[in-house]
Amino acid sequence: MAAATETTSVEAKESQVDAKAEFLSNPLLADVVFPKFDEVKPEHVVPGMRALLGELHKQIDALEAAVEPTWAGLVEPLERISDRHQRTWGVVSHLKGVQDTEALRKAVEEVQPENVALGLRLSQSRPLYEGFRALREGEGWGQLTPAQQRVVEIELRDFVLGGVALEGEAKERFNAIQQDLAQSCMRMCCMRMRMRMRAWTAPWGGPAAGRRMPRV
Repeated sequence: MAAATETTSVEAKESQVDAKAEFLSNPLLADVVFPKFDEVKPEHVVPGMRALLGELHKQIDALEAAVEPTWAGLVEPLERISDRHQRTWGVVSHLKGVQDTEALRKAVEEVQPENVALGLRLSQSRPLYEGFRALREGEGWGQLTPAQQRVVEIELRDFVLGGVALEGEAKERFNAIQQDLAQSCMRMCCMRMRMRMRAWTAPWGGPAAGRRMPRV
């Protein structure tokens, strides 16, 4: 038992070291104002996103463990988590939209389910949902600006629409549908891009020949 515990501890430390190294070396995770589009390659997507998702899950764990129903204690840290995730995944999505190579497509397909899972976890977090409810019903509600109150109300709405009240088979079914929708959307985008590229390089010469490119 002691040997197993020690092995687990060593593996955890090695995982932390690997994640730290990934953040330092992967251009996808660079903490810069302007993304390094020219440096991000398909091989950076899977390890980079997995390192980021692992770190964000830890931040969510910490936030759920000590929910403080205030703007500074709940809304701002959750916004930082969401912003970090969206900015990084946005780089991947943009590159896929303008450079749809086979290698990049495979990388996105591999990490997409894990990416969707993070969003589902956030939208179905009971501790965070209850924290927003407490903020909405608390004494500090009147001290928030109208814009801040609107943000809280939208978050509460999104929790409900995201399945926070679902349990058991209903929750599993909902999450499976969300994963299927994400995969279908990705396949549709890939198909649409391939059709556009095929139309652009068609023998009839495309727009350069004075003809209108087919709408797809």
